[in-house]
Amino acid sequence: PALGEEPITSAYIRTVEIGKVRLDEEQLKLTSRLDRLFLELHSTDAKVIPSRELSRVSDETNVMERLYRQIYQRWFQPTPPRGLYIHGSVGVGKSMLMDLFY
Repeated sequence: PALGEEPITSAYIRTVEIGKVRLDEEQLKLTSRLDRLFLELHSTDAKVIPSRELSRVSDETNVMERLYRQIYQRWFQPTPPRGLYIHGSVGVGKSMLMDLFY
């Protein structure tokens, strides 16, 4: 979906309007949570570097490089957004909503 105010909810409403699915209040609630996650994931240009890469230092790494890595990890590394765990019975629309998310 394109970046917008509520990309997942808008796509879900369009899917309901064309008759592909029936409106479901639980699905609609989940779309707003997916919207927030989508916007958080797309709101930063900063790349989150896995901590194992930042902490990987060899005997050849100089002191300044180690210091730089530690400072970056502690002060500048963006905190990745928390994900969602989606669960429910078979056929309630989990996969369909994830398809809208991607």
